[in-house]
Amino acid sequence: MVGMVKLICKSCTFEWVGPTDTTDCPFCLGHEIAPFSPPQILRCEGCSYIWTTYDDEVVCPVCAGQQTIDYIYPEKLRCSSCLYQWTERDDIFACPKCTSRQVTGDYSLDKRYDIVLEAPGTNRKQIIYALMDLCTIHVAEAEDMTQKCPVSIISGVDEIDAENIKARFEDMGAKISVKAIESSS
Repeated sequence: MVGMVKLICKSCTFEWVGPTDTTDCPFCLGHEIAPFSPPQILRCEGCSYIWTTYDDEVVCPVCAGQQTIDYIYPEKLRCSSCLYQWTERDDIFACPKCTSRQVTGDYSLDKRYDIVLEAPGTNRKQIIYALMDLCTIHVAEAEDMTQKCPVSIISGVDEIDAENIKARFEDMGAKISVKAIESSS
């Protein structure tokens, strides 16, 4: 008897539930089918590149390094007890001021933001790869963006995405600014 599992096509990243003996992607007809596992966000300890992968075998796409660590985005937090605000990269949230565990995210989901690359920093190759990944552009376009700073790299994202993108690029050495989009109402 054939069971049903969640699958992913490694060629086009299409996800679906299908029989365990599936050999073709129903979307692109590719043959690189694997059981789905959630994406991992990794950071190369050698060159600082940060990327998302579905693969179990992890090799940095920039420098081919194999020394990687899980990448954890910073969280903007607010204590409900004392209203203290801080940023944390730990999964165990307790207020550093009053030790309360009544902690919530401190984001505005109504506002929209533009992300501007002010300067690529010294890890230009990593920034080019990140731009290619984030903006789904080719190498030449990404290289051009790093030479025309300041340049808007993405527009109209909520505060959570804006902060995550900013942290990711800054952790690779780039200078990033986040600008609120003025509401037209």
